[in-house]
Amino acid sequence: MPWGKLMTINLVWCQSIWEADWIRDLFGSTDFIERQSPALDFFADDSVYVLSRPGPLTQMPRSFVEGLSRIRGKLLFHLSDETFCGGYEFYRHFDGVIRNYYISLLDCPGILTVPLGYANGQRGSGDLIAASKRGALWGFTGSVNPDRQAMLAAFRTVEPNHCHVYENKWGQVQDRRTRDATAYQAMLADCVFIPCPMGNTTPDTMRPYEALEWGAIPIVRRRPLIDYFSALMPGHPLPTFLHWSDARDFVAAMAPDKNRLDRLQAEVSHWWTTYKATLRRRVSDFVGAAQASATGTPALADWSFRTDFVFQARRISELIRHSTLGSLKERAAITMSRIGAGLRGQGR
Repeated sequence: MPWGKLMTINLVWCQSIWEADWIRDLFGSTDFIERQSPALDFFADDSVYVLSRPGPLTQMPRSFVEGLSRIRGKLLFHLSDETFCGGYEFYRHFDGVIRNYYISLLDCPGILTVPLGYANGQRGSGDLIAASKRGALWGFTGSVNPDRQAMLAAFRTVEPNHCHVYENKWGQVQDRRTRDATAYQAMLADCVFIPCPMGNTTPDTMRPYEALEWGAIPIVRRRPLIDYFSALMPGHPLPTFLHWSDARDFVAAMAPDKNRLDRLQAEVSHWWTTYKATLRRRVSDFVGAAQASATGTPALADWSFRTDFVFQARRISELIRHSTLGSLKERAAITMSRIGAGLRGQGR
């Protein structure tokens, strides 16, 4: 059912989040009123609850669950589930779920997966500087993990570039989107290509979408077991490579042909504009369908999701598909460090 035939929704912010501008963009085809509910105490029909939870959803307050049971047309926008922590049985309290971070385990008619999107304040100006007029072939600003180290090693000889590497401190990394937001945008607007290494556990980060907003061409990776961005955004034209060395060779080969650079940029920019418009309609239609189903049998009403050792095995398998060998080693070291710290704490 098209959104235009339904009533205004409440877009309920359950906490402050970095993706608020992107979510407003996604709901651009809808009529919404923003509500603040950090105490999870706002309940009204036709509400979308924006909830960021990096851990399982099994510890939600009883009062929130009881309040949800009294309203209709409620949806969850689930953010930050980068490690696929589980607790997805909580989804059954809603008439539909929108989430980021694609995982095949959650392919379901009542669940819509959308890209991670850009950070607050990073929406593009709409002015497109031609690729042939930009000062740098590529750029990167951020902290370093194994995949980013591999990218930097491959691209270090490609010039000119804008490369700013921070120590692995989250506050410093976020400076580029807050205090240094203008400089970060200027970097994106002056680069032809933006290599986009993986985040902590999946290939998806805000970097590809921020690059797209400022007219740069994101370069992404696929894995031997999954082409993540094709699964998330079928038919996209983003240059995609299995190895960073192949991506580097592509950039070096493209560099002398200014017309070819401009054509690729125009293709990618047109796709991004069209894709966002299509995604807004999908979100609108999904919300409308979920609201309509609230008076019948919601798609998630009878949905079952196993949370036992079978789920954990499938979860680990999915994370392996998304990862590189280096990132797996890093995560294993972090996990062992946390286990060791816990054991030492128990020994006191």
